[in-house]
Amino acid sequence: MKELTIGRNDAGQRLDKYLFKLLPQAPDGFVYKMLRKKNIVLNGKKSTGSEKTCEGDIVKLFLSDETFEKFKGAASRTHSASSVSKKTVIKPEVIYEDADVLFVNKPAGILSQPDQSGAVSVVDMVRSYLSEKGFDSGLFNPTVCNRLDRNTSGLIMCALSLPGAQALSEAIKDRAFSKEYLCIVSGRMEGEGMITGYIDKDEKTNTVTVTNLPEKDCSHERCRYGLFAKTGYKVLSSESDCSLLLVKLYTGRTHQIRAHMASIGHPVIGDTKYGDRVINARYKAQYGVTSQLLHAYRVTFPEELKELRNIAGRSFTADPDTRMMKVIKGELSWQPGPQEV
Repeated sequence: MKELTIGRNDAGQRLDKYLFKLLPQAPDGFVYKMLRKKNIVLNGKKSTGSEKTCEGDIVKLFLSDETFEKFKGAASRTHSASSVSKKTVIKPEVIYEDADVLFVNKPAGILSQPDQSGAVSVVDMVRSYLSEKGFDSGLFNPTVCNRLDRNTSGLIMCALSLPGAQALSEAIKDRAFSKEYLCIVSGRMEGEGMITGYIDKDEKTNTVTVTNLPEKDCSHERCRYGLFAKTGYKVLSSESDCSLLLVKLYTGRTHQIRAHMASIGHPVIGDTKYGDRVINARYKAQYGVTSQLLHAYRVTFPEELKELRNIAGRSFTADPDTRMMKVIKGELSWQPGPQEV
């Protein structure tokens, strides 16, 4: 018999989901059969699996040690050191950390989440970092909550607990916080502006088509042109043949910033999909730019973020990486500072 106490990181989820994580090799039918036969009980009572777990709950499994080990399988905690030991993982640049969330500054060229290529991802970096600290998240696997394109650098939000994941996911779904980016675009720009219209994605080519329309003509989120998109920008510096912009997203569409800036004749420098080949070639030769100069710069959370009180009402900033700062220092006059807060 195994007796387990539900900790904070495993609370707030259905009992059956907790059991599936605990016994990843067990068929679903086996788990529900054990619940029906009271071989698995919650707080000493028969359960269906639909009950929500609470911190301090007692789960008893009347299973033999052989059965438990068989269905537990290999270590299910994929944030353990062994899960990333075969990869060369760099230490993440941590922007903020508490018991529920971890914010890191992702370098360009790193995946947000693992894929079939086996390349190092932010998830690998975070789990290796936590493993070295001896961090124990129960059966919850720390994970990335917001994705950035591989060649986009900047602030990534990770959940370290189930409550953190639920709260961040809800905030992202409700667009309850603001997201701002830095990008360097070709051509000289002035002031600030708003780009509105529609973005339509071609799934086969993973590219988008932009139809820019005034905001008053974009009252419906969906139309024959695709999904409504809105991007605001402010020019921070404009010299030579490029401009540095602070961009605010009001919607979250595929390649939104890159496609919107290209649609008004100011593509992001280094963007091989929507950019200008001649300009990209110059910046590659002079500064070694091989990917879009786009950086997730800052997130600002509302005061009403009840579930994550430590970050409610606060802003978190990730400074641009060396590839962007090299161009900024060579072509523009700007430094990260309080003037943008």
